Amino acid sequence: MKAIFFVLFFCVLQASINCWTGIVKYNATITPRNAYCFTESNSIGALRRGEEKRISGLCAIAVCLNNRDISLLGCGVVQVEPPCYVADGDLSKPYPDCCFEIICPQDND
Repeated sequence: MKAIFFVLFFCVLQASINCWTGIVKYNATITPRNAYCFTESNSIGALRRGEEKRISGLCAIAVCLNNRDISLLGCGVVQVEPPCYVADGDLSKPYPDCCFEIICPQDND
């Protein structure tokens, strides 16, 4: 049991995780009257204030902010040391559950 705890603790310490974020600034010249936030980027389109929308093909979301900007949030970059590894995410799940997963093999001793 101690060995399993040590391996998991070591893998957590060795993982380096960073997420990516971005902002799409409000642009009154392209925002339709019936939309609070709008962008043509990544087929996001129109959003209501506070609405979250999944970005197609990515494990990321766009969120319409109170100031009419759009916040973009994604999984980012992960680096682990062996024996741990990074498994692909599952795009059928909601953000952030769709992000990659860090897997560390258990010591069966």
